[in-house]
Amino acid sequence: MYGQMTAGSWIYIGSQGIVQGTYETFVEAGRQHYNGTLAGRWVLTAGLGGMGGAQPLAATLAGACSLTIECQQSRIDFRLRTRYVDEQAATLDDALARITRYTREGKAVSVALCANAADILPELVNRGVRPDLVTDQTSAHDPLHGYLPSGWRWEEYQKNAPIRSPRDDAGSETFHGGACSGDAGVQ
Repeated sequence: MYGQMTAGSWIYIGSQGIVQGTYETFVEAGRQHYNGTLAGRWVLTAGLGGMGGAQPLAATLAGACSLTIECQQSRIDFRLRTRYVDEQAATLDDALARITRYTREGKAVSVALCANAADILPELVNRGVRPDLVTDQTSAHDPLHGYLPSGWRWEEYQKNAPIRSPRDDAGSETFHGGACSGDAGVQ
């Protein structure tokens, strides 16, 4: 399923321009794949920047829980303050416990986790955790200045990014992408 948003053209106006289209995409996914509702379902995504920040709000508006992996605490703080994200988990286990509880209760709650998606997504696959919907809003399209490869923390990446080569991240991006796609049984 593909949803076209305002960011695809020159009219990008920030996250608020993305929420409605993302919401519509999630609602349609619920209609097509989950008997018309996302209640008791959850969305896994990564990135809380201008585009990704809309994902958790759109998910909860559509009736789903969401878990968003974000490597920058400042972005999580902003999304908590603006109420695009409801809660922050301290660890992956904490995040999964919250998602399990909320989906069981049929509550639409968004949870953020400050971590590296390139590490967390493969770990979820290894654990056999299977979200109902998966999106990715990391900067995987910008391997030199935007993508955070496996094993790095944001602060260390910022100090060392100018001396790195995009080829350093190729394996991490491939594994990260595989964790989001059909390689993990995702439709």
